[in-house]
Amino acid sequence: AHPSARLLVQRRARGLLLAPLAATTLGLGVVGDVWWGDSQVEHVKGLQRAAIASFTHGDVLAQELEGREVIVLNSNSQAVGLYGEFVLAAYGQPVPASWRTLAMGEFAMFASRPRDNVLELAAIQGAWLRGPNELFFRREDRHVVTGDVFEYPSLRVEVLADEDGDPTKVRMTFPHSLEDPRYLFLSSTPKGLRKWAVPAVGKPGVVPLPRMPVVEEGESRIDGD
Repeated sequence: AHPSARLLVQRRARGLLLAPLAATTLGLGVVGDVWWGDSQVEHVKGLQRAAIASFTHGDVLAQELEGREVIVLNSNSQAVGLYGEFVLAAYGQPVPASWRTLAMGEFAMFASRPRDNVLELAAIQGAWLRGPNELFFRREDRHVVTGDVFEYPSLRVEVLADEDGDPTKVRMTFPHSLEDPRYLFLSSTPKGLRKWAVPAVGKPGVVPLPRMPVVEEGESRIDGD
């Protein structure tokens, strides 16, 4: 046989031998992609169940919500910390006048109340603007340092201490007493969103590490349907 013909036969033979291996690799890749996709879907579903359970497992639904200013001290979930009023509205629940969080980091906090309308928070083994939930809204290289002040109509925030440009202690000054009935302070706990007891003036307090309930499939509605 001509040398070029033999070479062509050899190449085709090698191709046939490699075909099962390629098919196996492709099959494993497809299976792996499907498994990864399914696992991500289940992860997102789990986060959704946990977020809803934060409302149903805690005592927040037992509070008077309509027209109030809800303040979540710390949350590790954007749905819970930032969009609570939309979650409530979606399930036909009373909606507060506002819903905001003061931190979204994986840390507990020491709290103090030097004046009637002032709350100071200090991160325990952590800092603001380091976690993904907070960096979603502000770049990591845009530091916030001691002395920086942010003024809003409903809140004044002053950075009292920082670590490498990340705040570790902040002072929150509200227009009214922290005990004004318009305010509802909440903490995010494994037992759901729970009312947080504002410390007396001059007294300390603690904000627990933010957590959401661990729930099984089916525990994902506020209205019980």
